[in-house]
Amino acid sequence: MANKAKTSVKHLQMDKNQSTMLAVIAGAVVVTIFCLFATKALISKGMYQRRALHARNQVVDQLKTNEKAAQTLFTQYKVFASQAPNVLGGSPTGNGNLDGDNQRIVLDALPSTYDAPALATSLEKIISGRSVTINSLTVSDDPSAYPDLALATPRVVPVIFSFEATSDFSRSKQLMLDFERSIRPFDLNTLEIDGTDTNLKMTVGMTTYYQAARSLDLKPTKEVK
Repeated sequence: MANKAKTSVKHLQMDKNQSTMLAVIAGAVVVTIFCLFATKALISKGMYQRRALHARNQVVDQLKTNEKAAQTLFTQYKVFASQAPNVLGGSPTGNGNLDGDNQRIVLDALPSTYDAPALATSLEKIISGRSVTINSLTVSDDPSAYPDLALATPRVVPVIFSFEATSDFSRSKQLMLDFERSIRPFDLNTLEIDGTDTNLKMTVGMTTYYQAARSLDLKPTKEVK
């Protein structure tokens, strides 16, 4: 009986030791797995932070480059705008047909909006500048067909107009040369002439153009993966 009691006590101690050992091993495994996942998470976060820092440095470098380019462009723009004589050979501060600063001349050459009243006014100025009598002037005014919207890839849009005018042969000829030399492009579609050298009637059909402004598709943020 004594031997059985001693054996039972030893078995209990062994079972207890085994249970403790299993608990320790299980705890160690749990801690090890947790450490592995935590290490992986820290490494992933560190790599992400590194990529984010690299992307930010690239943005900073690009901004510095853009700032220098903008300053250079602004300096060149001021020189171009104040150039005397202007690109047409006129005065940048005058009011004649060839006068005006270069930025206005460039903008007038190919407007960014379809403005029928402004186009009609320009045509009247060109025609009246040669002392030619305007009998009729037709510019289609349909804003829905020519929306003033900025586009990512703007294209040149034709605008058709016509007019009838009366003058002598010499002034009529000079008028057509004025359209040919205009800073805004004009294409001659039709030309009908009737009358004499001193009383000449012209019926003219022409095409001019405008190009919508370019839209800037700027993305304020960039996803870093």
